Amino acid sequence: MKYKALYDDYDFIVEDKLLHILLKNRGVESPDKLLKLDKTVLHDGQRFKNINEGLELLHNHIEKSKQEKINIHIIVDSDCDGYCSSGLAYQYISDLIKKENLNINVTFSLHEGKQHGIRLKELKGYDFDLLIVPDAGSSDLIECKELKSQGKDILILDHHEMENDNTYATVINCMDKQYPNTTLSGTGVTYKFFKEFDKKYEYDFANKYLNLVALGNIGDSMDLRNYETRYLTLLGLNDFGENNLFLQEIMNKQEYSLKDGITITSVGWYIAPLFNAVVRSGDMEEKTNVFKALIGVEETKGYKKRKTKKNPNPEIENQTLQEYMARECVNIKGRQDRQVKKGVGEIKKKIKDKELDKNKILMVDGTGILDNNFTGLVANKLASAYKRPAILLKKHKNGLYGGSGRNYRLSSIIDLRKFLLNLDTFKSVEGHDNAFGFLIDANKLVETRDKVNEQLKNVLIEDIYKVDYEIPVGRLKERHIKQVGQWYQIWGNTLNEPLFAITDIYIPTEDIKLLGQRKNIIRFDKKIGSNKITFIKFFANEGIYNKMVLKSNVGLNKTSVKRVRLDIIGKFKINKWQNNEYPQIEIIDFNSVKSDDFVF
Repeated sequence: MKYKALYDDYDFIVEDKLLHILLKNRGVESPDKLLKLDKTVLHDGQRFKNINEGLELLHNHIEKSKQEKINIHIIVDSDCDGYCSSGLAYQYISDLIKKENLNINVTFSLHEGKQHGIRLKELKGYDFDLLIVPDAGSSDLIECKELKSQGKDILILDHHEMENDNTYATVINCMDKQYPNTTLSGTGVTYKFFKEFDKKYEYDFANKYLNLVALGNIGDSMDLRNYETRYLTLLGLNDFGENNLFLQEIMNKQEYSLKDGITITSVGWYIAPLFNAVVRSGDMEEKTNVFKALIGVEETKGYKKRKTKKNPNPEIENQTLQEYMARECVNIKGRQDRQVKKGVGEIKKKIKDKELDKNKILMVDGTGILDNNFTGLVANKLASAYKRPAILLKKHKNGLYGGSGRNYRLSSIIDLRKFLLNLDTFKSVEGHDNAFGFLIDANKLVETRDKVNEQLKNVLIEDIYKVDYEIPVGRLKERHIKQVGQWYQIWGNTLNEPLFAITDIYIPTEDIKLLGQRKNIIRFDKKIGSNKITFIKFFANEGIYNKMVLKSNVGLNKTSVKRVRLDIIGKFKINKWQNNEYPQIEIIDFNSVKSDDFVF
């Protein structure tokens, strides 16, 4: 374990400046502004290229529906942001239909797998006058040209990179080089469009769906250091369960995990992943029902509880679609996790057998091992396990490989997508900076590996944590732990939670305990003056515990150490117990050596 301290003047921190320092460390130009956001940070939606063309396009179809029937179709993209942006569009148009008694039929379609954008084959069964594509479609020129030739109008509400102007559709995209905020999710762009529709045609519907904007921004890992994106997200979190029974039911199902409330972090860990799990592991009926639940469709589903000794034959009870699918989302997530765990194990075996971890960027073929829907998720787990960027390949037709790329969180490569594009070996690399899909010719794989290894030959593959301060444990201030612990609602996405290096912790090994029914929690207490601070590590095991206490059970060489010196990378937390608050440090990583190895 290695680390680099961003600041070295811990002893001289002025208490009321600590939060500002931590925010500055994370690239926030004006901490005061970020902490006191108001509507002045919102940009004028008129700054979007094509905004008025898009507003008039939708309005023309609405006006036409007063004379004849109009069909509008919405493509639901394959991730949390896609569900949220399409859900917002669907519900907003439904609000218009109810208010104006419009003769409009709105339909939607979902992709079979984790595809993105416009797929003409999937649209064959739908008759529509206007196609709306939230969170995708900007670069689908061929598909838009074909639909345009059929007399279809197309409205795209997107936030992905645009390589070429799409002259066959009306594209509203925050990457248009005119709108000043490029960090909005697809849901954010969709909201801004309909907010402008509210203003121009005197409606007031868009703000009802700010909870979806928050979920879309968080689920798509948008940069919440941006003032507008953050402001919209916080507005949505304030009333997260309002106007959406499905989100309320999910909150009920995740009540234990959400014990600290609805925050950026809790939504990112315990709500957004449920939607992504449905996209990857759900069948078409499950995916459809989740979207229907999100947009408020009123249906009932029969549910039969598990048999128990007291109730060996439970009756079937009718539940709302929202309650039923909230439980199913949790079950689907569990199903996905089991499948992914199995796939990761098989991929790791292949990496070991072929010694693929000798390369600076992990490149491994998962063909025949993984479902296509899991490549991004597994690539992310491989990046974490091998501490380097991961490229997970899947064999396509015509000598091509596709797949997913994910960067490692401590990688020296800031923008993996750009790095790969600069190799000039990929046919395409599309998506976000450090999470994307790609296409590459099979005969370019060896060249790519060699170029990567050459360009990164002097780059060490190791964890180097960036910590805010290095603090000898004797100078650790309890009030700072409580201060930082109280700011838990601030952190999330690109505004990473503060890390600290606590050094020179001398402690008898008998005071370090392995606890819990599953023996997966390590805990010890350290007295600092008259105060006691708890150090705790979750998701531990006996191997991690033995490493901390320097216990060896190899063969006959059983050894034990009475006292160790620990350096710890940790987070400052508050442990709440019986209406009291106690300072606590959550251990992320550590170094442990015998304390008598040091001379005083």
